[in-house]
Amino acid sequence: MEENNNKNNVKIEWDLSQIYSNIDELKKDIEKELSLTEKMTTFKGKLNNKKDIFEFFKTDEEAELISSKTTAYMALRLQKNMKDLEILKLDSEISPKFKKLSKQLIFVEDELLENDKELLDDILKDPEFERFNSNLRYQFALKGHILTQEQKLLMNHIGSAMNFSNIYDLIENEIKFEKAEDENRKSS
Repeated sequence: MEENNNKNNVKIEWDLSQIYSNIDELKKDIEKELSLTEKMTTFKGKLNNKKDIFEFFKTDEEAELISSKTTAYMALRLQKNMKDLEILKLDSEISPKFKKLSKQLIFVEDELLENDKELLDDILKDPEFERFNSNLRYQFALKGHILTQEQKLLMNHIGSAMNFSNIYDLIENEIKFEKAEDENRKSS
């Protein structure tokens, strides 16, 4: 009977060194990802021609590939040990940076959709854009169903609030409440 229990209690661990052999390699990729994401913010006001749109999506694709690797590694490390202070500290350092950059990229959808239908159709027919077509078709399908910049910022805040560890900081530092009066006209 004990033999069966031992067989059922096999401990399986991932060999994460095949992804990153040390934390410095991870940090190097995160810096590369931050740099690429920051580069994407420089396209503001420029997503009105094929050349810049292509460069934007090429940069986005490169950042996404790195992000997939870094995110998977960090998640797997935390699956092994939810108290991995090295990863938790790194995550707490980089999360605000990515959140800030995410806010700065809100312009993308609006700028793409401000283009005329001929340019959008031309982009979808161009073989150079083929690998981006599913993303572009999704973006172009939204034309006419777009949130305002203010609504997008609000949604960005709501997304942040869904991470429970950020709720207090969000309420204290980012959401501004107007003074309200109760039925007795007492201000709070």
